[in-house]
Amino acid sequence: LGTSHHIPHGNACVLAMPEIAEFIAEYTPGIKKVGMAMGLKTDDSVSAKQAGIMVRDAIRALNKTIGIRGLSQHNVKESELPAIALAASGEGPATFSPRKASADDWLVMLKAAYSYKS
Repeated sequence: LGTSHHIPHGNACVLAMPEIAEFIAEYTPGIKKVGMAMGLKTDDSVSAKQAGIMVRDAIRALNKTIGIRGLSQHNVKESELPAIALAASGEGPATFSPRKASADDWLVMLKAAYSYKS
């Protein structure tokens, strides 16, 4: 996204973070600790999947508060998302993630980031 659409790396990471947190939650025991650090009730009474959703929602709320723009607001065309997803599935973070994401998985996450409005 940074190279092709001139989105600063940090902004792209922050925009992707809620979707990635939810995607890897069941494979990352630390997601509950992240939630608790954010002031969420993600103790042992909450499943990892539910904790991931809670963390996702909290990060989305923070992004909205600080004005993070969605991919559509960065002039990314929705028709470009499948190619971006395919590229993402073989790049850096995808190679060391606790849960491997296919191009289809990335497409779901990118669509969420695309439709996000600050």
